[in-house]
Amino acid sequence: MTQFHAPNFSAPDDPNWSAGAAPAAPELLPHHVIRLDNGDAERHPRLAQLVAAYDAAKLAVDSAASTLRAITDGIKAETSAALPGCTDVTIVSGSLEHSLMLQYVVSHRVDTKAMRAALTPEQYASLTKPTGAWTLKRKR
Repeated sequence: MTQFHAPNFSAPDDPNWSAGAAPAAPELLPHHVIRLDNGDAERHPRLAQLVAAYDAAKLAVDSAASTLRAITDGIKAETSAALPGCTDVTIVSGSLEHSLMLQYVVSHRVDTKAMRAALTPEQYASLTKPTGAWTLKRKR
C-alpha cells in the first residue's frame, strides 16, 4: 500500500477560514465549472493545491477504511464465535493502545417514510426542518 503524506497546507489569509469548517450555504446560483488546467489555477492557487492532493489522500483513506472494516468485522465474528450469546465483551491485549469493548447495542430510528404517510403534510412540515450540506464526490 502506498503511504500518503499530506502536504503542509497553511490556512489562507481569510480570518473566517478553519480547517474543519464548511463554507456557508451560498445564495443559489447556476452551475459553474472551475478549470484548474486552463488558467483557473493561477486565480485559485490554494484550491489547485488541495485538488492536486485529493486523489492520493482519497485512495489512502479508502484503502485504510477497507482494511479497518475487514479487521473490525473479523474481531466481531471471532469474539461472537468464542463467546456465543455474550453481549458485552472487553478485549485486552498488549498490542492495543487501549482495550476494545464489543457490545450489542439496540437502537431505534424514526421511520420517516411511515411518519410522512401517517401525518398530514402540515403536521409533517411542523416536525421537520430542511437542512443543507456541502458534498464533494467524483463526477464520472
